[in-house]
Amino acid sequence: MPIFRRVAPPVTTVAPELTVAPKSPDALPPRQLYHHYLVRPHTPTTLQLQPTSYTLSQIRTIYGFPSPSPSAGPLTVGVISFGGGLIGTLTNGVLTNGDVQQQWALLGIQPANQPRVLVVPVNGASTTADPNDGGATLENTIDVATIGAMCPISTLTIILYIANPYDDFPVLLNAAMNPTTVAGHTYTPSIISCSWGTPETSYTVSAISAINAILQIAASRGITVTAASGDNGSSDGTHLTITDFPSSSPYVVACGGTTLRCPTGVYDGSTVETTWSMGGGGFSSVFPKPAYQAALSGTKRATPDIALVADPNTGIQYTFNGSPGVVVGGTSIVSPAIAGFAAALSLKQALTPLLYTYPASTFHDIMTGSNGAYSAKAGFDNCTGLGSIVGSVLAANITGGGPIPIPVTGVTMSGATTVTVGQPAQLTAVITPPTATNQAISFSTSNAGIATVSSSGRVMGVAAGTATITATTADGGFTARTTVTVTSPTVHVTGLRLSIATTTLTVGNQITITPLITPSTANNKAVTWYSSNTTAVPVSSAGIVLAKARGTATITAVSVDRSLRATCIVHVTSR
Repeated sequence: MPIFRRVAPPVTTVAPELTVAPKSPDALPPRQLYHHYLVRPHTPTTLQLQPTSYTLSQIRTIYGFPSPSPSAGPLTVGVISFGGGLIGTLTNGVLTNGDVQQQWALLGIQPANQPRVLVVPVNGASTTADPNDGGATLENTIDVATIGAMCPISTLTIILYIANPYDDFPVLLNAAMNPTTVAGHTYTPSIISCSWGTPETSYTVSAISAINAILQIAASRGITVTAASGDNGSSDGTHLTITDFPSSSPYVVACGGTTLRCPTGVYDGSTVETTWSMGGGGFSSVFPKPAYQAALSGTKRATPDIALVADPNTGIQYTFNGSPGVVVGGTSIVSPAIAGFAAALSLKQALTPLLYTYPASTFHDIMTGSNGAYSAKAGFDNCTGLGSIVGSVLAANITGGGPIPIPVTGVTMSGATTVTVGQPAQLTAVITPPTATNQAISFSTSNAGIATVSSSGRVMGVAAGTATITATTADGGFTARTTVTVTSPTVHVTGLRLSIATTTLTVGNQITITPLITPSTANNKAVTWYSSNTTAVPVSSAGIVLAKARGTATITAVSVDRSLRATCIVHVTSR
């Protein structure tokens, strides 16, 4: 399956802050920041087919992301972008009816639990969404949709800050770090995601220093900044071995990529996670080794710090321009996913230094594969860093409060779909994943005059008709529905006698015997007829007795319902 990278073409003039004096003959010419994602054409897939793709909810489950706490209070995550917009209705900076809301709805996130989405232009930048703008609008969609799916709660506000393609990066960062007023409310992000970057060689020393100084201020304020490590391996698209900036800053979480095969939807013994060959990583040519990486080899800042699935051949399904199922890969997915993880914990401190204080069990150690100049190995490496996260363990380490709740990602319902008036039937709702912490489910009926349902899913038919029974999870508000048909109760046969007790016929004559069923409202009044002398006195299935020859026969009727019996005696004489 072909893979293509949507990037803007190289440019020859940029803002002075990003102008480059090449550091070597192989350094890139001046150019803008690139968004880090890859797209592959979509074909319908399941986890058992190749190429594999996942929903955001499946990723949340596989990596054990925690559920956001409703009691944590309002939280704001900033997303920085150099162009494009978000498809949807934008009114006074508030986005509604957009691709991201459609994406969340497809994941089962009810509108009441969806984050608020704002779009803020910086320095008069355009916020017009264009699906054909070279990928900026798609990048914005990926970032916002991923954060909201990883932290599905209405107390979260996601602000997309958009600068012009060649605008000043420090101005954009400052806007995302400080209070922003939209539609009469003021927000200050405590987490920032950046899926844009370019090789360190594309910056002047003064530009990279200015940007890093702002990132240092962000870290000092307890702001977690996540950044994609790039999608061109250890060369970052150059002829060098070089890292991508801003992910190489010691003040951000550098987010690398893996290839993921998880056939059960749960990270277990059948899961195979390897290095994504295009994932960025290496040693910075600018920044010295930070204190938190003191135990690592080398003298420079090493990247990435952590990784999640990024290979487009095991990519993520997104809704874009109204179309669901656009499969995307790239470290652009990892940066907002980790930002969403931090949001679910309401993290108010820089995450990067914390990662290096936790035991190895906090991460899935990726020990297979290469990104070019580097190969995976036990422990930290420049392919996937510390590894992919074991979300529940990482969250527990960060909060120090013991095991973090495992979130609900869906619910299914099974059981009887036909019940009788006055009779009970049991419906069973099953939460996914089965290990989810909050297993609470509520049941409701669309028509209590037809069928009622108890808190445990016990349905009782009230009157003939149909009713929809809904199961709703307490965590996440996921729903499952089934239609129950209620039928009238069956009235059984309680008595059977025949219209004739005994009779005499002459040869050649016939008589019809009528079965008398009680009660008259019985549903099944059918009977089966038998003759003890079929040669002389046969009887038809309709109870017609024919006198064929002299003799006597006992005619018996047996009710199909309940097998009740009644008889009469027929004598046949000569003419």
